[in-house]
Amino acid sequence: MVKKRSRSSTGHRSSDRSQDDPGEKPFTPDTLDRTIIAIPLLDKIDEDGPKVIQDIIIDVNLEYPGGRKRAREVIWQWIDALPGVTATWPGAGGAGRSVSEPVPPNDQSGQLINRSKSEYSQQYLFGRLSGENIRALVRRNEQATKDDQNEGGAFGSSALYRIWLDHEVKRFINQSISTVKADAARNAFSALGNDIVWAVIDTGVDRKHPHFQRHKNLELKAPVCTENLNPDIMVMKSAENRV
Repeated sequence: MVKKRSRSSTGHRSSDRSQDDPGEKPFTPDTLDRTIIAIPLLDKIDEDGPKVIQDIIIDVNLEYPGGRKRAREVIWQWIDALPGVTATWPGAGGAGRSVSEPVPPNDQSGQLINRSKSEYSQQYLFGRLSGENIRALVRRNEQATKDDQNEGGAFGSSALYRIWLDHEVKRFINQSISTVKADAARNAFSALGNDIVWAVIDTGVDRKHPHFQRHKNLELKAPVCTENLNPDIMVMKSAENRV
């Protein structure tokens, strides 16, 4: 027997909302939205209006027939068919585009699935859709489950698992200790890191890169300048442009 995975919503929930259980009654279109669309994204759609385009992450259903690869293909094609969306699914031309013709990677201003970003993930699709198209995608998914009923009347599997708001990444420097679980090391081993110097040595960087020319962060002083490091673990100096 396959166990269904359980997840919790990310982000802050508003006080008057909760992520609904589809088994509860009555099951309304609004309940369906809160089952698939994460609460922070729903709140953003309500705040901005249905026409505003949102940055989203689509989480596919692992248990979909054919696996997550098939779920990604199905959802991607549904999205490409929505009004105002630029077709980017690599398996079909769409909107007159040939299969081999790439989608311009910098054309991310409209509604579309970001192909270059999504191809790095087997589980997620990254893109931009208006609030009304996000809700239309949920309805399309729901209709597909109804169309796939078995002889006993049970609905088919959902290709969608959850649609998240793609938040802007923020630094949590004040929480870095707990984020990397250093607090566990402190508590278990009294390891506070005092008098320990860490260094990461790899194959090097191009010291002529504009970043280093601008910030001068390769102009090191003793005791961390390269001349004071163990020559056995340094990159050969014959590579003049490497550090």
